[in-house]
Amino acid sequence: PGSFALSGWSGITNSGSDVVLSDYFGKVISQVSFSDSWYANSAKQDGGWSLEQIDPANPCGGAENWRASKDSSGGTPGKINSVYAPNPDLVSPMVASALWLDSLEVELRFAEPMQLISLLNPQSFVLSPGNISPSLVTPIAPSFNAVRLRFSQALSESVIYTIKVGARVYDCAGNSVASFDSARFGKPSEPISSDLLINEIMYYPKDNSTDFIEIYNNSSKVIDLGLLRIANWDTLSQQPLNAGNLAPFGYQILPGQYLTLTESAKKITDFYYSKNPLWFCESDEIPSMNASGGTIALVKNDGSLLDDAFFAPEMHFPLLNETKGISLERISMDRLSDDRSNWTSASFQVGYATPSYENSQSGATAAPEGSLTLSSDIFSPDNDGFQDVLQITYDLQFPAGAGSAVVYDVKGREVVTLFRNRILGTQGVFSWDGTTNDNMKADIGIYVLFLEYFDQNGSQKRIRKALVLGGKI
Repeated sequence: PGSFALSGWSGITNSGSDVVLSDYFGKVISQVSFSDSWYANSAKQDGGWSLEQIDPANPCGGAENWRASKDSSGGTPGKINSVYAPNPDLVSPMVASALWLDSLEVELRFAEPMQLISLLNPQSFVLSPGNISPSLVTPIAPSFNAVRLRFSQALSESVIYTIKVGARVYDCAGNSVASFDSARFGKPSEPISSDLLINEIMYYPKDNSTDFIEIYNNSSKVIDLGLLRIANWDTLSQQPLNAGNLAPFGYQILPGQYLTLTESAKKITDFYYSKNPLWFCESDEIPSMNASGGTIALVKNDGSLLDDAFFAPEMHFPLLNETKGISLERISMDRLSDDRSNWTSASFQVGYATPSYENSQSGATAAPEGSLTLSSDIFSPDNDGFQDVLQITYDLQFPAGAGSAVVYDVKGREVVTLFRNRILGTQGVFSWDGTTNDNMKADIGIYVLFLEYFDQNGSQKRIRKALVLGGKI
């Protein structure tokens, strides 16, 4: 180990950079494209601490293989890294997205750097409809996490294609792509108003997390986000403010797709579940959002408005004691984004946010009454592995506010409060294990479950369901 000075080096930016070590002929020996979000520590991220690789045998591990130094001096130049530990990559690489470049060329992106030699076989990539392979594959240096596929015949401008990747394509650690992983793409079209909708806003994030804005493609078009900007919106001048590039590396959103815009996808997925963890687009130009409220807008490069939405603490469900770390979700795609009554707090059932998938509060406004469904007519909490816990599914038909679930015996006496004043989504599941408020096992017999909740107009609703707790006599 040792250190030496470099001359003619432009340095590294605080927010992140591409660092490449190559030989005299330009062959890449090692490379990393890092971000300051890799620190996973907001205090150390502010300066004075180095990023260290955890396992040098996993050189393409990305954010999962780098951490802020634990050395008291802030770094370990010329010494073994303070965070050194075995951290092998055992996960199959995933196809992240595909971009239409022109009628003959497509760029296919992976979620991590790939093994160069495994990318060179055109037969590893199959396009459908048509079942054709490209005539030329060009891996993109230095990280080789993308390839350009050139076809000998022009692609149709009216078809959404699927490109499948064969199992003989590997990441740096030698893991093969999962059985014919794929991505869809098509020729982008010019968006108009209501084609793209703002669908969820996290403006007051948890500590060590970050803001995000979720958008939804409400059209039948493929839309190129490189032609758009994300901005604050001046409601007086009707002009965008602080407009930033929402897809600095390019992204084409498909019909019916949800996409989360954020400075750091990892800072979101560390705190919230996402059904589509690759449907994130990172940008350092996301405009700031104040905890006190504001506006956010999608605009074209010429400043014309596609969609805008207001956000503020008073738009959350009023009985919430704390709104930090809780997103505002759009209720209906058919109502205007700037209608404040079309937004409410994400449900506790989903962890208070739904990045890159359907909102917990989405749903129709019809159906005056909801329903409760039990997992079984009789449950017996005797730890025999059969119907020990009663699962209760609710369907309220429309987004609700806070709700409480209480079980009573046949004489009307409260047996147990399952939860009180929780925000309920349109649908959800909770359970009863047969214990009382005193942590005693309830007696065998008939009980009545009451689900009480407030609708968005403040009206109190109640659903009742009889249930039976059984057991051996």
